[in-house]
Amino acid sequence: MRQHLKKAFAHYELFVFHTTMTNNNIDLFNDHFLGRMSFVFSISAAGLGLVALIGWVSSIGWLTSFWPGGIPMAPSTALLFVLYGSALPFRTRLLTRFRYPLWIIPVWLGFGLSVALLFFSLRGVRLSVEYLGMDISGMIKGAPIGHMSPMTAFMFVMTGCALLLLSPVHRQRALLSFWVAATVVLVAMILVVGYLVNAPLFYDTSIIPPAMTTSLAFLLLGKALVLTSGFCALPSGRNADVTGEGRNIILILVFILVVAGILGAGHLYSRHQEQQFRSRMEAELSTIANLKTSQIEQWRRERLADASMFYENLAFSQLVQRFFEDPNDAEARLHLQMWLEKMKNLPQFFRITLLDPSGTVRLAAPLGFETPVPTASRNIAAGSLPHQIAFSDFHRESPDLPTNLEIAVPILAAVDRQEVLGVLVMEIDPERSLYPLIQSWPTPSPSAEALLVRRDGDDVLFLNDLRFQADAALKLRVPLTKQNLPVVMAVTGAVGIVEGEDYRQHAVVAAIRAVPESPWFMVVKLDRDEINRPLHERLFGLTGLLCAFLLGAGAIFGLVWRNQRAHFYRVRYEAARQLEESAKRLQLIFESVKDGILVAELHTENIINVNEGICRMVGYSRAELLAMRLDDIHAEAVSRDITEKFQMGEASPAIILPMRRRDGSVFHAEINTAPIQFGGQHCMLGTFRDITDRIAAEARIEHLNRVLRAIRSINQLIVRVETVDELIKNACALLVDCRSYTSAIIILTDEIDNPIAHVETGEGMDLRPLIEQIEQGRLPSCCAVAKSKEGVTLIKGKEALCEPCQPASDCLATQRMSIRLEHQQKTYGYLAVSVDLDIIVDIEEERLLIELAEDLAYSLYNMEMKRRMRRTEEEKEKIEAQFIQAQKMEAVGRLAGGLAHDFNNLLTIILGYSTILAEKAASDSFFKEPLAEIHDAAVRATSLTRQLLAFSRKQTLEVYVIDVNQVIEGFAKLLRRSIGEDIQMRLALAAQPALVKADVSQLEQVLMNLAINARDALPDGGLLTIETARIDIDADFAADRRGVTPGSYVMIAMSDNGCGMDKETRSRIFEPFYTTKARGKGTGLGLSTVYGVVKQHGGNIWVYSEPGLGTTFKVYLPAADEAVATAEPVTVQEMPVSKKSHTILVVEDESSLRTLACRILRRKHYTVLESQDPEDAIAIARRHPEPIDLLLTDVIMPVMKGTEVFKKVSEIHPRIRVLYMSGYTENVISHHGVLEEGVFLLKKPFTAASLIEKVGMTLRN
Repeated sequence: MRQHLKKAFAHYELFVFHTTMTNNNIDLFNDHFLGRMSFVFSISAAGLGLVALIGWVSSIGWLTSFWPGGIPMAPSTALLFVLYGSALPFRTRLLTRFRYPLWIIPVWLGFGLSVALLFFSLRGVRLSVEYLGMDISGMIKGAPIGHMSPMTAFMFVMTGCALLLLSPVHRQRALLSFWVAATVVLVAMILVVGYLVNAPLFYDTSIIPPAMTTSLAFLLLGKALVLTSGFCALPSGRNADVTGEGRNIILILVFILVVAGILGAGHLYSRHQEQQFRSRMEAELSTIANLKTSQIEQWRRERLADASMFYENLAFSQLVQRFFEDPNDAEARLHLQMWLEKMKNLPQFFRITLLDPSGTVRLAAPLGFETPVPTASRNIAAGSLPHQIAFSDFHRESPDLPTNLEIAVPILAAVDRQEVLGVLVMEIDPERSLYPLIQSWPTPSPSAEALLVRRDGDDVLFLNDLRFQADAALKLRVPLTKQNLPVVMAVTGAVGIVEGEDYRQHAVVAAIRAVPESPWFMVVKLDRDEINRPLHERLFGLTGLLCAFLLGAGAIFGLVWRNQRAHFYRVRYEAARQLEESAKRLQLIFESVKDGILVAELHTENIINVNEGICRMVGYSRAELLAMRLDDIHAEAVSRDITEKFQMGEASPAIILPMRRRDGSVFHAEINTAPIQFGGQHCMLGTFRDITDRIAAEARIEHLNRVLRAIRSINQLIVRVETVDELIKNACALLVDCRSYTSAIIILTDEIDNPIAHVETGEGMDLRPLIEQIEQGRLPSCCAVAKSKEGVTLIKGKEALCEPCQPASDCLATQRMSIRLEHQQKTYGYLAVSVDLDIIVDIEEERLLIELAEDLAYSLYNMEMKRRMRRTEEEKEKIEAQFIQAQKMEAVGRLAGGLAHDFNNLLTIILGYSTILAEKAASDSFFKEPLAEIHDAAVRATSLTRQLLAFSRKQTLEVYVIDVNQVIEGFAKLLRRSIGEDIQMRLALAAQPALVKADVSQLEQVLMNLAINARDALPDGGLLTIETARIDIDADFAADRRGVTPGSYVMIAMSDNGCGMDKETRSRIFEPFYTTKARGKGTGLGLSTVYGVVKQHGGNIWVYSEPGLGTTFKVYLPAADEAVATAEPVTVQEMPVSKKSHTILVVEDESSLRTLACRILRRKHYTVLESQDPEDAIAIARRHPEPIDLLLTDVIMPVMKGTEVFKKVSEIHPRIRVLYMSGYTENVISHHGVLEEGVFLLKKPFTAASLIEKVGMTLRN
């Protein structure tokens, strides 16, 4: 077990050693420009793969292939580039951050995938998994899209091997990785250059070519691997100085790779150009050979077609038969000669001959043309007579004669078409028609030539004249043993493009074609020198370009090498210079640093070196400190602790200790110590920093944090509280409880800045003098100053403004801050707080206090708005209730007024006829008493209708300026009799006259109804008080009450100490027919009548009552400033019979009432004109010739109102007077119920006496 532990420990130490060395080498590589270049190359390769994947996903084709028409990068290829390209940076830059080699996972994954794809691609297996789930199909130049090339898979295998072999520790592995990577770079460069020179590899082959982006990505990834592995392959220790031999080696190797790539690319380009030119020329030769072959074939067909004109030609056969049977037939001879001449005139034929079956020439064209006998003639003579058209081969009749071709056309008998009558021989000169066709060439060429040959025994016979050898047709022969000649290859069965020598022994490239339906062969050839001449010219330019590339690469690498050497020497020089300056800087820093630094001997604790900072800090000079020990500058309380820690000789964390200055004062310092070697002695280095100000700042920050906590708590409080008292009380408590302030005061003021509420809180402070001063209505001095100052008022200690303040003695040991609680330019009060003198109050704390004051003021503003909203809601509900009540009263009033109008007509009839019957009945008559009862009931009904009209404000008032006090005094006796002797009535009238404009009778009715209502509330007796006063109602009072206008009023108050009323009863007392009395004890119209009369006079009435506390009615009538009117007393008496008979026109739509009025007037000897409606009245007025003295008319009638009737009648009788009669006038003859001046009105219901009295009064006016 122990052995295993030792072995594991040894392996662990080796692992730690290798990891440390690896991390150091990798960090050095990453910091160098080679590492940065490697990182850029690898990330660029991964980026190309990522761009290709994006192109596949987004269907953007040009992202997958930078080569127009080239093969795109396969999705599997792009994925492997992302894996390999990200694995190398992870290997070099993130190795030091992870203990386990996580970079190896994507490398092994990519390596395994590339090996599998290489295996399947070499076997021709296309895996759909390479599409990565995308829909990919199609071919480009015979290569399938989306599959990895075998070359690409092989390159990935090589790249994976280089990555797996890469090691910063094992030099041999790194060197092997370098050479593998160099191979990848070389191959990738060849592929890229092939694309650049427009000669991409593997196109138009059975192998899938690598894409342009794939080749470029391999070049980048290979370069990154070359740089990384080359650095790691340097000998141990040399990579620490990469500007020396190691870097030169890398540069040389990279230069070699670049040169090899350039040369390889040049070679590939030249081969490609040669193949390209060769292919083009071969294609041209093949095209020309096909063209020549087709032309010859077409030429043969055309000649045979010419011959077919005579073959099986019936007319021509008959002519030949006639001519052969009778040679003297001139007509047949002439016609035949004409046929032959026409055919001979064609440019293709030079002679046409007609032979008989024996071979004798019978006719020929042209005539007299002396030439040897055609070959066909000799063949016929030999017994060979053709039955079909025969095309003979090239031949010469003699060596001196030109080459000849013949077409033998048999002339068949016209009857059975079996007998051959003769043969027509058509002779062709090939030099005129065929040779020019063969020798023509589409483009100018110095060596191009077309040859027509055939096999003749063991030779090849040339059938046409040659370009470079004259008179060669049927004379030039080549033996079949010369196999390198294209013509020999042609007759021996070769077809297509061949290379060899021609008859001149020049190297040529030829295209061979067999001429169909003939023994001929077409050979089209070009000299090889002519084919290669343009290629050689281009290759000369390529050679110059490659030389330029090599020179440029050499110049670049030379410049890089020079820059490296210059950088090396510059770094050395800078290092030496910086080393020299470092000592100066350290000394300068030691002397100029603000912190104190001292060096003390470890065992003796003697101070052996100090800087100016420590001298300034403790107040001693340098010489004095160098003669002291450590315990001389520390306070006695901590001196022993410092000595013990110092003698331990170890670095200590920062500690805060008090130190003693030369003047004896103490300050706090933050001390750090570390052991050092100084002058060969074991010493301790101590740094001292004065943190007295920092401690004070921390205390201030803590204070501000407490203030912030208090503000946060107050903001939470603002959300919760509902009342002002709760807000200011808890806010003061929070300001002190959070230890943010020692005391806090909140004072709320009214509009004139008088204190209305206050809360005080303080720790150990006597606040009673302050409370007394505030309750006396005087603000503290600090708050009074804040009244006229924006922001925070700060008072430290005692100042002149504090003299008048009673509690100023308690504030001497603190700082006071005060501020207005203001929102929207309204001051709600003041906030004052106190804080200890050792706390620094700055602008930040003032801002916090301003924020707190704004929050409190805003909360007070919100609470005020809530109170106003609640009051507004209450007022709204009250107004709505009043409005509903007014609507209800108005509706009931309209109903009552309408009923009273019709009811008054009926009562008038009852009163009138009862009075007439009573006058006629004897005093002892049986009907006397019933008539009196009828009359009394009608009078009571009249009182009821008047109450209804008074409630509905439909009655007509006769108002005068009266003194309410006189009316009450004059009506007091009647009131006392009405309320009974057990109720005491007390008058408390105003000393000054209480003048109002009113109808006296209606005012008396109000007093009577209120008194009766008080009597009913005092069944056991009590006190009834009537008082008057002149009251001024202001706008505020009127605003709270609907329908009230500000101004001067006369107040009439009637109070009793009776049983009182509850709220429900108070809300309904003015409703008509509402009563709390027993059935039959009241009509419920008393108070509603009072309400109507008061409202019709423009006044208001309010009731104040509580159960068991009595009731008070207050009537407010608008005060009048005019003098009291003196009304003449009217004596009501029986009117004497008129001595002069007056004419009265009576207009009333109610027939019964009209009949009654006319009877009463006729009884008094008036002349009465009776009219049932306004139109009838106007017609009667026009017909009546004599003057009409009086118009007695109803006010409200269906067709026309009484005033309109009077207007129209007065136009006919200008001196006529008018007396209106009505139960209510609807403001026709009155204004707001007040009778207009000069208008006489007889109120319904009326008696006979009141009618006669009003008529007489009107006539006398």
